[in-house]
Amino acid sequence: MIGITEINKEISEKNKLSEAEVKRVTASFLEVIKQKLISGEDVSFKNYFTLKRSKQVPKVSKLCDNHTKKMDEYKRNNKGKGLAAFAKSPFIRKLNSETRSCNSCKTQKQKIAKSTKLLTRIVSKASSSF
Repeated sequence: MIGITEINKEISEKNKLSEAEVKRVTASFLEVIKQKLISGEDVSFKNYFTLKRSKQVPKVSKLCDNHTKKMDEYKRNNKGKGLAAFAKSPFIRKLNSETRSCNSCKTQKQKIAKSTKLLTRIVSKASSSF
């Protein structure tokens, strides 16, 4: 594993800069990344990697109480029928179109979005060309 001091030495050798300048730039660069991650923003280095903070979404239904009851009733009635019972069901399609226009469902989704917590875990995803 390579540390910051080794990286600073390599950068100073390649770019013919003093180690103090490279160290100062690296420190400020890492500080900016830290602040952006603390504020909840994703940091993306195109063609290299992306840093994101993990989020904890509360385990609550996305639908309002009325639509949740309808969905639960449908699930109980079609238990054991597999995915085909849900995928091509006119009832599910109708329910989905109702939930898109339902104001209660929209407010429920907004509540979920507001109560989503940022965790201290950071996810690093390398790009495909990296």
